[in-house]
Amino acid sequence: MRGTAVRTGSEPESVTGEGSPRCPVCSGPVRLEFRLPDRGIYRCRRSACTLRFAFPQPNDQALKDFYNHCYYGEGSPVYENTPEAYLHDLVTALDRQIGGIRGKSVLDFGCGIGRLLGLFTAAGAKLVEGIESDADARAVVQDSLGLEIQSSVEELRHLQPDARYDLITMKDVIEHVRSPVQTLMELRGLLAPGAWLMVSTPDVESARARLVGMRWDNYQNPTHLFYFSARSLCHVLRLVGFTELVVWQPLLGYPGHSPPRKIIQAVLQHTGLDGALHVLARTRALQSAGR
Repeated sequence: MRGTAVRTGSEPESVTGEGSPRCPVCSGPVRLEFRLPDRGIYRCRRSACTLRFAFPQPNDQALKDFYNHCYYGEGSPVYENTPEAYLHDLVTALDRQIGGIRGKSVLDFGCGIGRLLGLFTAAGAKLVEGIESDADARAVVQDSLGLEIQSSVEELRHLQPDARYDLITMKDVIEHVRSPVQTLMELRGLLAPGAWLMVSTPDVESARARLVGMRWDNYQNPTHLFYFSARSLCHVLRLVGFTELVVWQPLLGYPGHSPPRKIIQAVLQHTGLDGALHVLARTRALQSAGR
């Protein structure tokens, strides 16, 4: 998925100001894990949370420059797009997990150039829409898929006040947003009764992250502002009202891997120690409303 500079809501003072930070999710005390040249990586000390985050966060202009360099610039980008085969496997596994995509309305938040949108359309979704803050990416989606993509939840609500979706996806986006709590609250308000939200993000407790420590590429990526484990991501989802959570471990293909590496990757995926974290969430209240 193409990197996405999603700016939802105001920047939390706890991660953008001077002095000692507090946890931007639960306001709990934090400890410094280690320092990088331009920021520290902090961890919430509350056992229910344990969120890791960067402090201080880059301002909007610096973040825009990072995106241009890492994802959008001329020549070879620093960070490559997710392989098409991986995304295809993800949609296929998601189709099985939620009881079918065919006939459902789907919103992809942070849709980039629309690669997931095309796969959801091919899977038979009755309605496929996206939100993407980058204007160039929105133009690519409109030209290639003929879909009108909105720049924010606020714009979508203005144009479609009654919009509700059976599935909302956030593929490698939540680590980029300024306020995960506010973003998730806004998306929860767009879910239909009984609908699912799928959030995927790099797993800070994966085998690779633990092995390489501060050299983990997701710490080194300056556009990543938060670093989630299953515990911290589920904690945020519960805070905004989700009560049914599934930490999901789909088996996804990496076409560039050698056969031995594919076997190792499959074992890591099966045990939940690979680099990706997937969580499905919905609320009992929404399910009851649909009965």
